[in-house]
Amino acid sequence: MAFREYKVGARVFGLAFGTSMFITLYMPAIDIASVSATTSAMERQLSFGRLGGFSYEDPLLLGWHKPVTVDITQNPKTGETIEPTRAYVYDAKVPFPNGIRHPRILGKESAELSKSKGKILAADEAQGAVFIVRETTQGGVSVPYIENVSVTRGWTPAATLAKADDKNRLFVGKGKIMFVREGCWWCHTMLPEQTQDWQYFGAPPMLGDFNGESPTAFGSDRKGPDLTHVGSPTWCLSEAEVNSCLRFLFMSGVA
Repeated sequence: MAFREYKVGARVFGLAFGTSMFITLYMPAIDIASVSATTSAMERQLSFGRLGGFSYEDPLLLGWHKPVTVDITQNPKTGETIEPTRAYVYDAKVPFPNGIRHPRILGKESAELSKSKGKILAADEAQGAVFIVRETTQGGVSVPYIENVSVTRGWTPAATLAKADDKNRLFVGKGKIMFVREGCWWCHTMLPEQTQDWQYFGAPPMLGDFNGESPTAFGSDRKGPDLTHVGSPTWCLSEAEVNSCLRFLFMSGVA
């Protein structure tokens, strides 16, 4: 009798646990998957690379196998002057981000444009590729998509990197790894609250800003400033805030 009661209790517990996980994990995932990726989301995932946390590709979190973000003003193939363009360079065997591997997470319109006009399905990790983010108008609405310029324009990773000097090469993916590795979310968030944070730190992100990013590393504590717009021309940390963060890092033994 006791054994039978034990089995019943275990089954009830398993059912309750499974139901709670379905509600808290699977159902929100359906809502998130239905949201189209914004331009910011595409730029973020292309600059971060496939993963920003522990993985077999970078088990020690040293920033291995990451793309390089470059700002160029010359066509890598012809050498002609072009409008300032931000490109995301993936050398051979650098893993592509989730939006390239699984275009459906970009949203219906963006996914179709990325495949038809952007030719992202023709990208080959073994050879490497260069991507840019573009926008077009459909039904009066601006729709972002990813373009594989290695196919559409003949830009190779090596030629694209050659058109960007050191000051125009950004190692954003390695920076994300450092943020994760050093535990920066202990004190900082990247989600401004609906308070005076908006006025000081800038507009809060939208749900679609994080499609394809893994992990998001939002953070939860608010001991330090919000870091959403760090590096943007509209906002940066003051000298006092930087010194405060550095003092904490040294006192905690992180730095």
